[in-house]
Amino acid sequence: MDSKNVFLLLCLCFHQVYLSDIKATNETDNSFDILVLSQHWPITQCKLWTYVTHPGGKCVFPEKKNQWTLHGIWPMSLDYDKPMFCNDSWPLDRELMKSLEPDLDQAWTNVYKEEEHYYFWNHEWTKHGTCAIVLEPFDSQLKYFKTGIEWNRKYPIGDMLEAAGIIPSDSKGFTPRDLVAAVKAKTDKYPGVVCQKINGVQFLDELHICFDKQLNVIDCSPAVNTYTCDVFEGIIYPATVLHDAQSATNEKATQDNDFDILVFSQEWPVTVCKFWQQLSPGGQCVFPDKEDQWTVHGIWPSKLGQKGPGFCNESWAFEPEFVKLLEQDLDQVWTNVYKETEHYSFWEHEWDRHGTCATTLQPFATPHKFFSKAIEWHRTYFLTDMLEAANIYPSDDEEIYADNIINAVKADTGKDPMVVCKYFDGVQFLEEIRICFDKELNVIDCSPTVYKTCDVSRWIVFPASP
Repeated sequence: MDSKNVFLLLCLCFHQVYLSDIKATNETDNSFDILVLSQHWPITQCKLWTYVTHPGGKCVFPEKKNQWTLHGIWPMSLDYDKPMFCNDSWPLDRELMKSLEPDLDQAWTNVYKEEEHYYFWNHEWTKHGTCAIVLEPFDSQLKYFKTGIEWNRKYPIGDMLEAAGIIPSDSKGFTPRDLVAAVKAKTDKYPGVVCQKINGVQFLDELHICFDKQLNVIDCSPAVNTYTCDVFEGIIYPATVLHDAQSATNEKATQDNDFDILVFSQEWPVTVCKFWQQLSPGGQCVFPDKEDQWTVHGIWPSKLGQKGPGFCNESWAFEPEFVKLLEQDLDQVWTNVYKETEHYSFWEHEWDRHGTCATTLQPFATPHKFFSKAIEWHRTYFLTDMLEAANIYPSDDEEIYADNIINAVKADTGKDPMVVCKYFDGVQFLEEIRICFDKELNVIDCSPTVYKTCDVSRWIVFPASP
């Protein structure tokens, strides 16, 4: 065989291999269990575009104020894997989209002005739409995008939040539970919350509504994406693109670490678990080995009559090495109840937000001292023993009042503690008990003795089971 024929044979073989690879690529498994309708807040998207991914970039917004816009409709499996790019031979037909373009500009807005006009819609169709076509309501491009427009009108996130008193603010932080409850009040199902951190501030980015394959709304799980949201921090629902927002709950990066007292907060892990499982249906909880043991929430430098200080030294960020020698004790005493969150995240948050402000006092001058003092105080002020001495035990149906708890702790410490409640499903649960100290570490009266989350006229459940 001459060299020319050898060359042609090699080319033919290579071409057959190439076609085989292309065929394998196009034969994507597009099986899925649920559909996720993702809507995002365009102001957060604009912040990300103009300050991070495309500095100086411009943004496009829908005409209606406070309108959330579509990110996409995503076929998804229950473990949140997504079939993607299920049909490479079916690109977006731009001529076909002309009839929908005015509605898409308002409901499925490409916020990023510098991007090609159709880029966003083309991406969502080729990545997700081509996988949704196995369902009749999405079996054409027009149907896929029309359903998106229809769902954007039917599930107006901005209106749902506003009905719950949640309106955009550059300073007020909301809890994940606030956001979940607002959407659930309208859909009767748990949504999904997604955050975006920009320059140290946690912003509300997306809210998801989930559907089964018959297009019935179902619970999203988890309700809070803990990979993007720090459940220990407030979430800003920004009103403006200007990047000067500072969260009232985050007390972001203040250099003023002056304070008046220290608050030692212990939490009841059963109540914390109840909250987690409401926030994240199906979520799992971690408990200390010792039954009926309260665990540390934190040691908080505090100003009388106001919040803060917080995040006093950004250059002294938490490192796992800080707690290696204490980790076994911390797992039992300062337990991160939220199993799905990263193991060190709770301690990291407490050090960055509070520990860095306590370092002006010698007993808290290093991370090791800060965490060691919490372990010491947990042993000294062991709440289980204080409550049991007053015949207060966990029970799912016994009625107790705040005064019972206050008197039980005061009998041991000689000073008034603070009682904190968590309220959900019409029941008021005991969540935290706080003991207060002056800057010489003497126990002092907390004021108020009952935090604003408790209704003193109602009885409190000290739950025995999650």
